[in-house]
Amino acid sequence: DKNAQLFTIPEQVKAEYVVFDAAAVEAQVQVSDAEVSEYYNKNVKSYTTPEQRTASHILINAPRDAKPAVQAAAKAKAESVLAEVRKNPANFAEIAKAQSQDQGSAPSGGDLGVVEKGAFVKPVEDAIYAPKEGEVSGLVQSEFGYHIIKLTSLTPSVQKPLAAVKDDIAADLKKQKMSKRYSEMAETFTNMVYEQSESLKPVADKLGLKIQTVDNLTRKPNPQLGDAPYNNEKFLAALFGTDAVKNKRNTEAVEVSPSVLISGRVVEFTPATKRPLAEVDAMIRQRVTLEEAMRLARAAGEQKLAAAKASGDASGFGGPKVVTPTAEPPMNTTAAAA
Repeated sequence: DKNAQLFTIPEQVKAEYVVFDAAAVEAQVQVSDAEVSEYYNKNVKSYTTPEQRTASHILINAPRDAKPAVQAAAKAKAESVLAEVRKNPANFAEIAKAQSQDQGSAPSGGDLGVVEKGAFVKPVEDAIYAPKEGEVSGLVQSEFGYHIIKLTSLTPSVQKPLAAVKDDIAADLKKQKMSKRYSEMAETFTNMVYEQSESLKPVADKLGLKIQTVDNLTRKPNPQLGDAPYNNEKFLAALFGTDAVKNKRNTEAVEVSPSVLISGRVVEFTPATKRPLAEVDAMIRQRVTLEEAMRLARAAGEQKLAAAKASGDASGFGGPKVVTPTAEPPMNTTAAAA
């Protein structure tokens, strides 16, 4: 009777609840084959690896404003080099090192690397995109002089087929739809549990949610229930609110974790009660026994201490020990036993 709080069973509720989360949205979002095909066709460049060309060239300098004699000499030299290349096409790099007047590429055999659209003047670019792999152009005149161009490699453009990217496209489209649909459904969930507060069935039917039941919930989260949505402190506070307990109304929509909402309704409320004496009798007897044993031990100790002080008899005590502020010597077993 003096310790009623030790034997009190806290108030509890049995509740219905519905959870709205990403899984609820996903169940209502579909992506058709037609949508996937339409997206693929509109974004086909994203699934295409462009053609890649590498080229080499030999340049014989001859600016356009050079005198006719200089132009003629440069052209004659270029024709001579071209003849040498056509005679020994496999030696293009060696000929370029020896004959090309382009100081940037000559040391590497005339290599221009991977060609990108717009990187070269138009006559040169056109000549690079005209031949087949391994072919050598004729003389190409530009503002810099005369070029001899070899297409050293050609990797054709490759387009991934729809079948290879269909699943990825569908997943992306579904994610986009879910993001938009989540906001709409979350608003519906929040409004319906409040406006139709007599039951969770309307919102469950509307959004395809499952009404579930949980028993023995208390005001405070139960560690044994872990991170279950109904074991959330905010939700429990709403569930034990006056309107929910007395009027059996739905709780507000409570966000228990990112993008997870829950609403509940009290089905049964059990007030706090005291456990029957018969149920806790053995526990009380054990506790009282320990308390009495401690009281008796203290009384006996105080009696012996008083007697020792009165008589001055130190029998039963251990020998003197030196104790410093920084460390205590280990207690011997004889003294410890005493």
